[in-house]
Amino acid sequence: MTPRQQLDAALRGEKQRRAGVRRAKWTRDSRGRNHPSEGEAEWFDLQYAREGRGEIEILDIEPSWPIQLLPEHVRGGPRHLCIVKADMRVREAGQVRVIDYKGYSGDTEVSRLKRKAVLIQWGVEIELVGRYIEQKAHAKAKRKAERALLKRAKPKPKLRE
Repeated sequence: MTPRQQLDAALRGEKQRRAGVRRAKWTRDSRGRNHPSEGEAEWFDLQYAREGRGEIEILDIEPSWPIQLLPEHVRGGPRHLCIVKADMRVREAGQVRVIDYKGYSGDTEVSRLKRKAVLIQWGVEIELVGRYIEQKAHAKAKRKAERALLKRAKPKPKLRE
């Protein structure tokens, strides 16, 4: 799109997509809720099945926490910064867990910062699950196996007599 076309589109009120940024494909789960990816919808269906078997109790879907700058840091009282949302709050084996699904795009700096803010301000730790975490674990196991192979392949130094 040329600069002139961009200007015309902006004047018409059309929103511009950044180059190379793909929009997520929204998918419905078995209960009719929309999710930004097929993976997340499948993960929710698994959680619904676990709830049906009595393994977990779903307490809340999309719990949220407002993040504020506290009065001692800002003149004029607390200021609202953002709202951090997770995917689900569940009770499993008597323990309450807050879970957020991450797809292939994974854990960004912004999401890490938001999770830290929730931990500091609310004392709630948000646990990550999903394809990103599986990829990370797979890559770590692969590196470990490669190091073990290299270690075995190295010839041992001979001792002089």
